[in-house]
Amino acid sequence: FFHKYQNPEEVLLKSFKYAAATEVILGGNHDVINDIDKKSSLHIVDHVFPDKVVIPVFDQVVTANADIGGVQFYFVPHHTSKALFEVALGKVATEAYEFMEARKGGSGGTVLCLHCNYNSGFADKDTELNLTRDQAEWLLTKFDYIIIGHDHHYKTDFEARLVVLGNIFPTG
Repeated sequence: FFHKYQNPEEVLLKSFKYAAATEVILGGNHDVINDIDKKSSLHIVDHVFPDKVVIPVFDQVVTANADIGGVQFYFVPHHTSKALFEVALGKVATEAYEFMEARKGGSGGTVLCLHCNYNSGFADKDTELNLTRDQAEWLLTKFDYIIIGHDHHYKTDFEARLVVLGNIFPTG
């Protein structure tokens, strides 16, 4: 929803409209700040739509999952460091594996939703999260699909089992 941590009222009102039509909202890098006492615009959306928003929390591992239409979705928002992000990826991979073992022969699928770069050679700072192609290949043994937000350009990989959504409002 946001390109800045704090936004004017008209941007917030527009985000409420989108949030009302959305099952889950995954927090991104513009929703994290290095001050635990401050709240982002996404926190306001969360206040209006409780239980819809997966918010990054400073210096904590955050994951969530939800059954939406018989498909098990796993969510990893942006984290403040690569180390926390990788712990979160391991946590959801374990949860998805356990889910897949329990449903053997059953219906439904698993989808991992992330907010990070994908296979970027430029994400070299500790706060610039990047899912490598090798990590994606490993995660696709646990998940049917991976959907990634953050990158501004649409692309697919692994025969479209990994989709980078892109952005309808590119800012870079």
